Amino acid sequence: MTYPPMVPLCLFSSPVAAPRLPLGLPWQTAFPELPPPTVRFWLQAGRFHWEMNLPLPLAPRESFPSSGFLEGLWEQDVAECFIATPALGTYTEYNLNPGGAWWAAQLIGPRLRQDPQPSPERFSVYSETTWEACHWSARMNLPLPDPDACTLNFTAIVTRPEGRQFYSLAPLGGDRPDFHRPAEWIPLSRSDVI
Repeated sequence: MTYPPMVPLCLFSSPVAAPRLPLGLPWQTAFPELPPPTVRFWLQAGRFHWEMNLPLPLAPRESFPSSGFLEGLWEQDVAECFIATPALGTYTEYNLNPGGAWWAAQLIGPRLRQDPQPSPERFSVYSETTWEACHWSARMNLPLPDPDACTLNFTAIVTRPEGRQFYSLAPLGGDRPDFHRPAEWIPLSRSDVI
């Protein structure tokens, strides 16, 4: 996939105005490409909302944890959002699985967790998943640090018998899948609220 030049992402003020952006495949896999996940995001009532549509998993919904705060969601199909504050060198990772379980962590560097971690309630996350005929949707809303000082990325993992597809909105690359590269995420700006 060819990526456009990295420019700040427009932050819309409603889901109606927010376009769906396709995630790319920075790391090619050996099995046929599925329809790419798409994401849209907006700022509403002081909270950051995001919604990602992903291909339906092969496993039934009941095979995924259905609620609560649960680490390790990235071992199965998952939608992810990463929000960084580059000036501080910190970022937060948010995960949501097809069953409705979610997880988040604050990091002080790539894969280096803040210690201690906030309690799940301190993340102030509201999430929902739905299943449609052709896709499942992950929806989450959460507090957003100053958008003028943020970068972000949306990622997804889709599992098939042939392997796993790793998707990213930011143009990541390298020899192996690695979402934890905040220096390569996309800037966001409140001045772009439309």
